[in-house]
Order: sequence, then structure tokens, then C-alpha cells
Amino acid sequence: MRRDALILLAITVLAAALRLYRLDSGLWYDEVLTLVDFVRLPVNEIVTTYTSLNNHVLFTLQAHASVALFGESAWAVRLPAAIFGIATVPLTWLLVRRIGAPMAWAHVTALLVAVNYHHIWFSQNARGYTGLVFWCLAATICFVEGGRRPDWRPWLWFSLAAAAALYTHLSAAFFLIGLALVYLVFAVARRPALPGLASAMPLIALPLTALFVLLAYAPMIPDMIAAFSEVAAPEANTATGEEAMAVWRSPIWTLLEILRSLPLPLPLTLVALPVLLLVFGLGFWRVWRLHPPVALLVPASIAVTFAILTAGGMRLWPRYFIVDLPLLLLFATAGAAGLAALLGRIRLPARGLTVAFWTLGIAASTVWAAKNYTAPKQDFAGAVALVEAESGPGAVRASLGLAATPISAYFAPDWDVLDSPAELDAALSGAAEVWIVWAFDDHTRDTRPEIMERIDRDFDRVARLPGTLGGGSVYVARSRETGT
Repeated sequence: MRRDALILLAITVLAAALRLYRLDSGLWYDEVLTLVDFVRLPVNEIVTTYTSLNNHVLFTLQAHASVALFGESAWAVRLPAAIFGIATVPLTWLLVRRIGAPMAWAHVTALLVAVNYHHIWFSQNARGYTGLVFWCLAATICFVEGGRRPDWRPWLWFSLAAAAALYTHLSAAFFLIGLALVYLVFAVARRPALPGLASAMPLIALPLTALFVLLAYAPMIPDMIAAFSEVAAPEANTATGEEAMAVWRSPIWTLLEILRSLPLPLPLTLVALPVLLLVFGLGFWRVWRLHPPVALLVPASIAVTFAILTAGGMRLWPRYFIVDLPLLLLFATAGAAGLAALLGRIRLPARGLTVAFWTLGIAASTVWAAKNYTAPKQDFAGAVALVEAESGPGAVRASLGLAATPISAYFAPDWDVLDSPAELDAALSGAAEVWIVWAFDDHTRDTRPEIMERIDRDFDRVARLPGTLGGGSVYVARSRETGT
């Protein structure tokens, strides 16, 4: 036990190091909106304002406290996300042990979470997603404990964890609905090994969770109705009046974005996909043999998320599935052992193959995790610094499209914002040179095609500053007339 505790401590320290290193890199679009629109508000306004989905309320309160303690900086506003990201590692270990998995599975799964690229990325993201993962894991542990015996106490703790998850991010409802469906399946099945699920005790959780959440969100309900109506409505293209970036609502786009985020190029990922699916399938089966409800929770949660977002016309961001990541990594751990066992039937060394597969997965994940430190999520700060250094006296410095909000509200409030061809004409006619910064190139071209055509024709592309955010590169261009 001492050795296992030391191993878990070492894994947690590693997770902390990976999440705290370069925590102060430049903020990206959503982080700036969170900081400017919500974190800076007084507490009484944070808990009563829900003008957009960027207010992950419990996270906002935590970030507000962090900024109050340490001053406003990128690392301070991200610190709560990093803390919850670190805490998720031992909590994952605890869940794996609670379902009766071998100690080696717990260590390997916790280590995979510690070095996972996506989990590190969200741990250094000033949003509530790692808090969401933490509280949903805590609710799952309470669910497992509540299934062991008819007792009301695990369900009280479940309600508190579920309410905290929902107060952090409302997408927790997808995971919790999936958990409720799993409960219904096994309550009807009345499995002898899960007497707690066959009792009436779990029904305590529904009214308690609803009460806690209603009390927390009551001051925001009018704002929330308006915010969700706006998100569900198609985004109008300012030039054509048609819906912009409808692809964001496509399940196929979501699946491709998830596959693109994996370490291999997409064509190689597609080639390796059958093997990956085999590993996850074997992992599902092995976890099912230990604890069927936890195994079923992952497909239930994913299916519910897709169904609700698609039916509601919402955007299918891949980040809505981050809550399933620890259990998917458990499937990978168990599935690698299962694949080794299958190969062992043809006289290959199953134990040695298990260690080899785990080592390969951990090594690949560690190399992949290093990508987090190759660039900021979005390099608005670098773009602004480049323009400030290179532009001459009397130059117009402007932002365009989605980049306008973070630049005008945070990075360079004195810059102009271009929103129409007429404003671009005015800038070109009144200045020696014009510098323009934009991001999310596809979205900008879709919503402001006339301006982008002018930039392609009359400007020199000075720089493309990459970021770890998918499609989040920041671009800098300078007017050609007097720029050479």
C-alpha cells in the first residue's frame, strides 16, 4: 500500500508539473471573453448574469477569487482549471479501484490522464471543463458506492457533486442523463451484485440535485433563456444573410475534428482506427465484467450528448465530450491488456505484451503532450506585438472578425475594428499603411467575404502565427500600396 501510494503521488506530481508549466501563455478567444465579461464582475453580478455560455459560473467564481488573491494574469485566471485538472488524476485512480480493477490498471489509467494532451490543454484553459470532469467523476464514484448497498448517504453526496458539475457547466446534464439511463437499466434488471440500484435510495438524488441547481441558477433564468435561444439560432452571414459555419452543427465534422486532434495525421489515424476500435471494444468488455454500469456509462453519455445537441440545433463542439475522457482512457488501459491476452492464446507472452502496450501508449501520449508547449492556444499577443513593432507612424492598426473582440477588449483597446468594406476603404484612404489582424480564417472568410477578398488582393500576408487551438491561427497582413 505504501508503494502504491508513492506511485500515485509521483503520478500526481507529474500531472501538476505538466499543468503548471507555461500556465502563463497568451489567452485565447474564449478565455478573454470569460475574463472580460464575467471574471472581472463583482460576485453578486457573476451569480446573476448569464449573457452567454462563457459564464461557467462555479469556475468564474473560482477564477474571480484567484485573480483577487494573485492579481490579474493569464496564470491566475487559469489556476482553478489547473487545480481541478491535477485533482482529476487521483480521482480517476480512485474510481478505477472502486470498480474492482487491478492496481496496475489504476496506476496506468491515472498516468494516461496525467500525460494526456487534451487533459493538459483543458487544464491550462480558463474555462470550467476540468472542473466539469472532476465533479462528474466524483458523482460516478458516489453512484458506484450507492450501488453497493441500500444507503441514502452516497446519493446525498452524489447530488452535491452533480449540482457542482451543473453549476460549473450545464453540459454536465448530458453525462448525468446518461447516468440516469444506466441506473434505469440496472434498476429494472435488479442485479444481485448491485442491491443499492434496486432500492429506492437512488431516487433521493433527483429532487435533491434539482433543488440545489434551481437555487443556484434561479437569479439567472431569464438571461439563460435568451442565451440558449441565441446559441440555438443559426449564425447569420453578414454578407449573404445565410447561416455561417453550419458545419459546426454536423456530427461528421465533430467526429473528424476529434480524429484530427489525435497525434497521427488524419489519413494514418483512419488506417489505425480499426485497431483503436478493437482496443476500446476489448476495454469496454473487460470493464463490463468488473462493473457493467460504469462500462455502459460511456456509450450512454456520448449518445445522449450527440442526440440532445443535434435535436436542439446546438453546436457540436468536441469539448462537450471531454467529460468521458478518463473512462475512455480506462477502456484503453483495459483494452491493451485484453489485446495482449488474445495474442497470448497464440503462445505470445501476454504479460510482457501488456507492459509493452502500456509503455507504448504512455510514451506516445507523453510525446503528444509536448505539443501543448510549442505555441500558445492563440497567439493574439504575438500578433499585436509584431504589428506594434513593425508599423510606422500614422499607420492604422485594426482587427477583423472574431479577433476583434479579444484584441479590442484586452490586447490592444486602442486599435480600430473593421466590420465593413466601407470601413476598410476609409482606413486605406486616410493612412500611410494599414495593418490587419484576424483569426479563425474559415469563419472570417464566410462572414466577411468582401473584406477578405480585398485583403487577398491588396495586402501582403506578413505572418501566420500558429496555435494549439484547432483552426485558431492568427494572421497579420499589411496594405501593399505603401507597405514595401
